[in-house]
Amino acid sequence: MLSHLSPEGDWLRCLGCGQRHPVVDGLPLVLRAGLELQAEPELDAQLVELMRASSSGPLHAWLTQTITSLAGQVLDLGCGVQAWGRTDVVGLDLRAGLLRARGGVGVIADAADPPFPPESFDAVLLVNLLDCVPNPQLVLAQADALLRPGGVLLISLPFAWDPVVPLERRFEWGTLRAALEGDRNALGMRFGYTLLQEHTLDWPIQRSDGSRARLSTHTLLARKAAAHSTLAPGPAGGA
Repeated sequence: MLSHLSPEGDWLRCLGCGQRHPVVDGLPLVLRAGLELQAEPELDAQLVELMRASSSGPLHAWLTQTITSLAGQVLDLGCGVQAWGRTDVVGLDLRAGLLRARGGVGVIADAADPPFPPESFDAVLLVNLLDCVPNPQLVLAQADALLRPGGVLLISLPFAWDPVVPLERRFEWGTLRAALEGDRNALGMRFGYTLLQEHTLDWPIQRSDGSRARLSTHTLLARKAAAHSTLAPGPAGGA
């Protein structure tokens, strides 16, 4: 799925716009102007340890089983360290340290500005991501744009809102479902999905202070309609 980036010496050139991108430890670095590589080895090592320690419980089991069964080209936006038992899932993350720990196919990029053409994937994953990005509506719209008609969108969301998410961009589960099912008044966007699965599953997480917590996490699997119209959100204001 990175075939539109052509090797050129130690760089990759985008066949669409002509821009050159460096390769960092074997990982393409494809960031828009003004966004820098997050290279913090100590923090990355801590995040890898916490993420791996949190890879258990009902949520992780459902995600692994479901993602393993997905057909075609799969993109995991904000993938972290998880490969879900597959070597062909394309992982996208801002942190190179997490991608190196994950292994497999990966690209250092922003989930709000992914470097792929529209309708490139048969399945797109948003695993515990929307509540920790500054503009969740924009990331959701990008995921939809990358998904082929008839493709599958997987979302898990514990609603553990990170402070980087402005209050006005936070939403409830029912609002997200309504938007995906075509309510043009929800989230300021109109999608067209058919809900295939919906669950609420426990996610035991390891905290940096050594304690553990259990988050009740909403999940859904939905199929994109053959044709629909998406109303993009207002000004992005960052990713």
